[in-house]
Amino acid sequence: MEDLVAWFCTGKRSKIQIESKLILKISFLLVIFGVILLKVFDPQLTLLEALFSVITARNTGFFTVDMKALCEMNQFLLSLIMFIGGGPGSNAGGIRVMVFLILILTSIADLKGQDEVVVFYRSINDKVIKKAITILSMDLFIVFVGMLGISLTENQSVLDTTFYVISTFSNTGLSTIGLETLTTAGKWISIFIMYIGRIAPITFISLFVPMDHKKSGIKYPNMDVML
Repeated sequence: MEDLVAWFCTGKRSKIQIESKLILKISFLLVIFGVILLKVFDPQLTLLEALFSVITARNTGFFTVDMKALCEMNQFLLSLIMFIGGGPGSNAGGIRVMVFLILILTSIADLKGQDEVVVFYRSINDKVIKKAITILSMDLFIVFVGMLGISLTENQSVLDTTFYVISTFSNTGLSTIGLETLTTAGKWISIFIMYIGRIAPITFISLFVPMDHKKSGIKYPNMDVML
């Protein structure tokens, strides 16, 4: 954010970093498309209600609309927005917008048959792409385990369980389930999911699995496999 502060506050007209440009653009697109889809699925929502719901689903957890009163498509849409989350380095949860963007760009590059993922005339390092895939895999696994645990302890629909678990994992705070109705086991599961979501699954796993940063010096031959 330092370059943005310099741009708007100090009068220094230095170039905005490429990472900041990407975060701003993908965040803007998420908000715009989110508002449009919320209005399409539920025309009764005002523009301000739709805008506030999309923005708050990415970080704060405040709400002006009863989440339970939203249609199923809007609940599912907000679940996706909560799962994507905010920008890297922020207090928002989710997989973060840069991970989402890198995965989208990687898929596009693969469909085009390109060897590199290029954005703004810059190539994204393969290590960054691998880390993005790992983050998505770990986060999906935690959400799946959380949904399984809540499903076993609570009598809720699949959509309500999904919305609640993703909201808990992303530390957003929105819910279609009355928290006072949760069983003791459900509350402990929720605490565990929130804790993992706050520190990130990779950080949690690194506490138990030692990281080996040493290079072996051995290069193995490539192997093609059927996908």
